[in-house]
Amino acid sequence: MTDKGSSTMQFSKTSAPRESPGAEFWKILIIDDESIMHSVTELVLRDFKFDEKKLRFLSAYSAEEAKEVLSKNRDIAVAFVDIVMEEDNSGLQLIQWVREELKNSEIRLILRTGQPGLAPERDIIQRYEVNDYKEKTELTDIKLITSLTVAIRGYRDIHILNRNKNGFETILRGGREMWIQESSRDFISLINRQFLQIAFGDSLRQENPDSLLIQKSEHECKILQASGSFSRYLGQNLGQNLGSREDSLIKSLYEFCQEVKTFRYREPYLFCTLATRQAEEIYLIVKTETTPDDTDSDILSAFLLNSSLALDYWFLTSSRSRSQKKMLFFLSEVIEQHFSETGNHIQRVSEMVHLMAVEYGFSEDEAEHLKMASILHDIGKIGIPDEILKKPGKLNDEEMEIMKSHVQIGYRMLSSNEDEFFPDAAEIALSHHEGWDGNGYPEGLKAESIPLSARILAVVDVFDALTHLRVYKDAWTEEDALKLLEDKKGIDFDPSLVDLFIANFEKMKEILNAHPD
Repeated sequence: MTDKGSSTMQFSKTSAPRESPGAEFWKILIIDDESIMHSVTELVLRDFKFDEKKLRFLSAYSAEEAKEVLSKNRDIAVAFVDIVMEEDNSGLQLIQWVREELKNSEIRLILRTGQPGLAPERDIIQRYEVNDYKEKTELTDIKLITSLTVAIRGYRDIHILNRNKNGFETILRGGREMWIQESSRDFISLINRQFLQIAFGDSLRQENPDSLLIQKSEHECKILQASGSFSRYLGQNLGQNLGSREDSLIKSLYEFCQEVKTFRYREPYLFCTLATRQAEEIYLIVKTETTPDDTDSDILSAFLLNSSLALDYWFLTSSRSRSQKKMLFFLSEVIEQHFSETGNHIQRVSEMVHLMAVEYGFSEDEAEHLKMASILHDIGKIGIPDEILKKPGKLNDEEMEIMKSHVQIGYRMLSSNEDEFFPDAAEIALSHHEGWDGNGYPEGLKAESIPLSARILAVVDVFDALTHLRVYKDAWTEEDALKLLEDKKGIDFDPSLVDLFIANFEKMKEILNAHPD
């Protein structure tokens, strides 16, 4: 695969995959209060290699120093631990701390002592997973190299197993979350968070990596997530004219990513592509000095497959949701044209319902859902004869009973459809004329037995109907309508919702003024 000619960035050749974890060297910690042991150990092992990786030595001359080094370096492969330092059992206390408090189960531990009479008990060796125990006098070159080889091999294998386990647990945990995300922002954020967790693991807690998440659609290409030095590009459209040197880097990264079918490492960036059956692609780019190995490749492959399937499903359900919203608005327009005197009633009521829901504590997605469900609250009036529906003046008892039936008609129309908004829309249509004290219809429900969605709709619906002209009445003033809500609080309306409406009346007025009849 070659770079595009337009790219201003020159990528190095892809490095060959490694089987060894971590950086390009193995970290070895020497813990001993005798400086000669540090020098001798480093001298004997200076040319040591395992899996084509050399050693990097760290030193500590006491158990306390060792704790500091170990806390700052969670990727130490092997520690040579002197048993006797400040105290006769300093080394043993240290390895207990490593396993039980630091909770580092990967580091391999080799105990050394110059006092054979203070050898550790067998259960300590087993309990704290000690790889080897040697007397300093018996540590020849060959024994030291052999002991270290076995220890590093053990560290490598345990590290790979843990990385596999953690990686696939991340995918499984994130996979469950992906299928329930409702907003594109939350879905994209979850994919990005999971990708970075796989790329960096535990070290992500300390790092703020340079990363980008780019969404390419038919009409635009936008940066939806950005961190590190790329943070300032968040929300930017790559179709814009970018001129700076840093902007050229972003464009080059984007251009290369378009050539990547799944994932690829080009030093120092890891590129991943999530393709969907729609005309949409998600590009993930992160700067990392670590070349992905076979373990990373397996995890990334699983992540991309899982995410692509979830992405396809999400786009499908989003498309269906958009279609349903269009249908709801179409139906609301039909209703408004049939009841020409209602003007923008449905628009005002649905937006006030949304505002009430947000102020009540609903999430934005939940409030939007309730807004859409409220649009068809009066759809049952289609089944009411025009001579009753549009009759000027007061209805007689028989006509009123016919008018009341619009709630059951609406419920029957909406409850037959179980998709997304319709179950809640049916609930609102049926119950929005119930009264807080049980005086309403059709079922005489009381207080909190009335669905919350219907209680919210009841307050804003009555206020809007009162303050706008109808064939059977003049428009009330806002003051008179608010007074009625107060007077009917605890009788017709949920008291807490009346208080909430009044507390946010200035915001309600903005909606009313934006959609006059």
